[in-house]
Amino acid sequence: MKASSCCKGGSSEPAEVKAEPSCCGESSSKRPDYLLWGSMLLFVGGMAVHFLFPAAPKWLMTYGHSCAELFGRAWWGLLFGMVAVAVIGRFPRELVSAVLGKGGTVSGLFRAVGAGVMLDLCNHGILMVGMGLYKRGASLGQTIAFLIASPWNSLSLTLILAALIGWKWMFAFILLSAIVAIVTGWIVDRLVTAGKIPANPNATDLPVGYRIGPAFKGVLASLKPGWLNYLKLAREGLAGSRMVLRWILFGFVLTALIRALVPEASFANWFGPTIAGLFLTLLATTLIEV
Repeated sequence: MKASSCCKGGSSEPAEVKAEPSCCGESSSKRPDYLLWGSMLLFVGGMAVHFLFPAAPKWLMTYGHSCAELFGRAWWGLLFGMVAVAVIGRFPRELVSAVLGKGGTVSGLFRAVGAGVMLDLCNHGILMVGMGLYKRGASLGQTIAFLIASPWNSLSLTLILAALIGWKWMFAFILLSAIVAIVTGWIVDRLVTAGKIPANPNATDLPVGYRIGPAFKGVLASLKPGWLNYLKLAREGLAGSRMVLRWILFGFVLTALIRALVPEASFANWFGPTIAGLFLTLLATTLIEV
């Protein structure tokens, strides 16, 4: 019995088995990103309510105000993150490996934590930077350590902590958070070594005699001024940040909906100063932030 193709009607050749879900060979990657576009539509709708519809129902105004407030707090971090993703994308994998050190080593974890401490970004922007480093070859442990260290130990947070709790406790906070980042990264790398977690497929080994200086010059040359290059960088940054942006926008929408639809009294009961409230707060913040 002859197989027929759904794309060309009858055929005398046997149908080829393909991994794609579409019988016409259409890749699943071409499907619309419903989470991204749906979240963006709801978020833009909330912004429109905030600016254009002051007489909207109270819950809708709360939703709109929340969207605007979240955007006002996070836009600079998102913008910086997209720029960083575009710039990091111009870095050769060998250069990232040379700067961060060999993945799976303690020295590499220390370098990743140091980079996280030095980079002053909120957790929205740092996700994009971490994703860019992972794509450039950083180990999973280094990426995790970097992501833990940066939001906790940014320059702005450090200064705020110094003003609130004093320099002594601020340094203790930095030290303890760095230890958490290093230990967590080390555990993740050990799980990768044991085969429990997949290794980074983008990792690369440094060639013999590799020099950082010429590689940096090549990166700087690729960032030469010019509107065409700036537009290309913008496209690269937006495309590279798409995976993270979808979840950030979804988190914004979810947070705004919770503010608009969940009464404050319920928050006081569920997330009050109790052990149950502590765990519920931890669960909710983890889901919303991640």
